[in-house]
Amino acid sequence: MLALQNDAGMVVRVCDVGASLASIRVPDRHGESGEVLLGFDTREAYLDNPNYFGTTVGRYAGRIGQGRLRLDGGEFRLHPNLGDHHLHGGPSGFSHRPWATDGLVRTADGLPEVAFSLHSPAGDQGYPGNVDVSVTYRLEADNRLRILFRGSTDAPTHLSLTNHAYFNLAGRGEVGEHRLRLAARRYLPLGEGAIPTGELRAVDGTAWDFREGKALFRDRPSYDHCFLVDRWQTRANDPQECAWVVEPVTGRTLTVATTLPGIQFYTPDFDAGTSGRGPDGYHGREGFCLEAQFLPDSPNHPHFPSTRLDPGAEWEHETVFAFGTE
Repeated sequence: MLALQNDAGMVVRVCDVGASLASIRVPDRHGESGEVLLGFDTREAYLDNPNYFGTTVGRYAGRIGQGRLRLDGGEFRLHPNLGDHHLHGGPSGFSHRPWATDGLVRTADGLPEVAFSLHSPAGDQGYPGNVDVSVTYRLEADNRLRILFRGSTDAPTHLSLTNHAYFNLAGRGEVGEHRLRLAARRYLPLGEGAIPTGELRAVDGTAWDFREGKALFRDRPSYDHCFLVDRWQTRANDPQECAWVVEPVTGRTLTVATTLPGIQFYTPDFDAGTSGRGPDGYHGREGFCLEAQFLPDSPNHPHFPSTRLDPGAEWEHETVFAFGTE
């Protein structure tokens, strides 16, 4: 694993397997450094990572119903790995493969960064086109971790990458006291198999309304839903702040900004002894995800933001995780 650090007390470890975020340590309001990312202590553990802790997910983040990928009037059948459905790039997606890296922490504009790359051949998990992708992690002086995603293809295809980080700003224990605010007026209702129905429903008067901020589980015991980020269309080349989290005991805060149109808010309930950092692993509602991504099942919903990628175009997006205290 490789480590990036700055002078503000933030240390980030990354792993070539899945181009994964393996550890993030940041100070609390008293200046005490602590772990805020769920994951593993060894590289080998990321080879068997069913919960996608910290991984780069692709070729497609989220679910694609019945594994049907529609393109130019035709249909490609993707490899299923969730019943009949296709999840996070299939049974052998980008998240569990070693990515290429030179193994060096380089400096760009005075900031430490690490880059990973991966080639995905035509037909990989059923997808058309040869695709080349890269992920760069850059740690900034003000405790911002910038993730830059790029992708290109030699034939029309679909692409949607995300980082599947699980956070706990207290370090361990249930995350129910974390407070979340989301700049999202609409979310995606789900049908059979947790596949989006195609509706973009207003959050007004529902448990999915986080616009004013509230404790994670105030209105529901769990979430696994995608939200459409407000105003993302008008700032496509500038990461838009869209999610804010605060943990009241440590005072740690997390702000998520992205150029992507969706945020998948996921709160798992781990079985006791779920494999993870430390001898006891994880159990219960011990983490949450805010996955910046395109909307699930977009290729089958023409009114969703398009994930189509054509030859000569570059798929380029950024997500920024900014940490602080209050």
